[in-house]
Amino acid sequence: MLHAIREKSTEDPLIGAKIGAKEILNMFLQSMKEDKGVHVESLLCALGSLGGIATQASIRAQNISNSLPETASLSCAESNNGSKFYFGDDLNHVLAGDPYSVLSLAAAEAEFIGAKDISKNYISIVKELLVYSTETMGGEKYGIPRLPQNHMPASNPIEYAKLWPVIKPKIELFCPNPSHWPVLFGLAIQKTLDESKDVVDTAIALQIVMESAVPMSKIDLDSLNVS
Repeated sequence: MLHAIREKSTEDPLIGAKIGAKEILNMFLQSMKEDKGVHVESLLCALGSLGGIATQASIRAQNISNSLPETASLSCAESNNGSKFYFGDDLNHVLAGDPYSVLSLAAAEAEFIGAKDISKNYISIVKELLVYSTETMGGEKYGIPRLPQNHMPASNPIEYAKLWPVIKPKIELFCPNPSHWPVLFGLAIQKTLDESKDVVDTAIALQIVMESAVPMSKIDLDSLNVS
């Protein structure tokens, strides 16, 4: 499979991200399956959280490959409890600004399958999430999705974010180019949104993804022993 990806990458640079998205999604579907099936809200939270992690990890990896300091273009802020968080226009672009960013891909799919006014409200939604993440930075509310109780995931985003060291080697196999890591998760989220549209309201599903991805994109990866 990996040989086929390398051969086809000249025709389709994102072939690794596309195939990897299917593999990673299948991995989560199998690992999260219970007697009643997969808890969709938890799956969306996991993919959103790791998509957020992938944005910062991608920037760090690209900086290293370009012989730059790992956190170049990232601004660091420290909360009252000593935790570090990272910000910056480049990070926000990879997270939500680029057409192939995690949240842009998620929002486009959500609107395609029926969520209303997403494109019209997308920028304001992202800005509000960024502001809220800054306001709650280092506090008990940081990274806790603001969702109806009946749609809360089984674990908080930070718990899913800690899976990054386990799956990063798999991501690198499919996507040697770290700029494609967030794309992989964006595509996995798109497929999940489509397949779960009859189970969870698409607007709620997108909110789960966004409320998970934004705060996790800002956390200090070194504190989780990830990069």
